[in-house]
Amino acid sequence: MKIPQDIVNTSPKNKGTHKGYFWFNCLVVPVSAMDYRDGVLEQEEELIRESHIGELKKLINILSKKSKEAFIQTKRERFERKYEELYNKLNNKIQKNKREKKALKREHKELSRDFKGDIEVIENRLKSMYSEL
Repeated sequence: MKIPQDIVNTSPKNKGTHKGYFWFNCLVVPVSAMDYRDGVLEQEEELIRESHIGELKKLINILSKKSKEAFIQTKRERFERKYEELYNKLNNKIQKNKREKKALKREHKELSRDFKGDIEVIENRLKSMYSEL
């Protein structure tokens, strides 16, 4: 690919200019819209080829495919982390509920035992009161 000298001179300058302002690396692709337009109008494949529009199109397709794959992978990882987080929260809640249920059963058992004891005491008193009458 023959790159015009003015583009060769400008490319490093452009890369340096954008370096601190964007979160991505800058990629300078030298193309010529004039060569492409002239090539299309004059039906000259050589001018169209020298415009490097075809290479730019291929590069854009490759980068968009990579971006799409990276986007899908990022979404998948976020989903998996969220799933794991929710799973752990649910599991912790289930374990907490089991412990609370056990504690309530134990408390109910103690209260039932105490209540039965109180009923026996009341029955015995009532029996003794009736026997005294």
